[in-house]
Amino acid sequence: MRTSEELDEILQAAFCLEEERGGPFSHDEVLARARCGAEVLKRAVDSELMAEGESGYMLTDDGRARASLIVRRHRLAERLLHDVLRVPDAATESVACRFEHVLEHEVTESICTLLGHPRACPHGKAIPPGECCVSRETEIPAVIQKLSDLIAGAEGRVAYVHAANDSRIDRLASFGLLPGTPLRVHQTWPSLVLEVGETHLALDRETAEDIFVRVGSSDTNAAAGSGTGRRRRRGRGPGGMCRGFWRKG
Repeated sequence: MRTSEELDEILQAAFCLEEERGGPFSHDEVLARARCGAEVLKRAVDSELMAEGESGYMLTDDGRARASLIVRRHRLAERLLHDVLRVPDAATESVACRFEHVLEHEVTESICTLLGHPRACPHGKAIPPGECCVSRETEIPAVIQKLSDLIAGAEGRVAYVHAANDSRIDRLASFGLLPGTPLRVHQTWPSLVLEVGETHLALDRETAEDIFVRVGSSDTNAAAGSGTGRRRRRGRGPGGMCRGFWRKG
């Protein structure tokens, strides 16, 4: 492994340890996580990317900024491989590890935009935001889009659900909204109504923000911003639809 990659690995390991525990970590912990020798840790300290204190090691501000970019590339690569390229889970990690060392800034931002600026990797870990997430660039049509951004008539499959708590994910799953589930947006106004199989589901806007949909290349009419979507199918009104996702207030 090249010297720069070894340094990236230990910074990534340090970032993940801080993320998990919210504080310092030991010499042995970071070396075991990074699978590298003590000389790499010394190099990180000498480069002022990590610092040793009374309670253990921590990243410096410069080290954390660099580590954040590495982690961002890795977790975006995981999303790309998992959601778009459909690479088997067994191969995703090793490929993402290679991607994190070679992706240029512009390519990373383009991938993030393509995926709809995802907030978490397939394992539920937060993806550090980039400049494109702040500006919400839309030059590249997103393959993965928020359900809340789709218009009436849009079709796709659930890519993943990112919710603040497990109970919401469990509730969505109980109604069949699992990764891979095909759906069609029936209407978006005055409420968002989905067709999932033979069922109509009414969702509030907050819940729809947490559901990410893989829109097929043929679904060019599924982009956001082209209408309010008040269309209804004949004979299939909201009466009798499942209202399990209505939220009061």
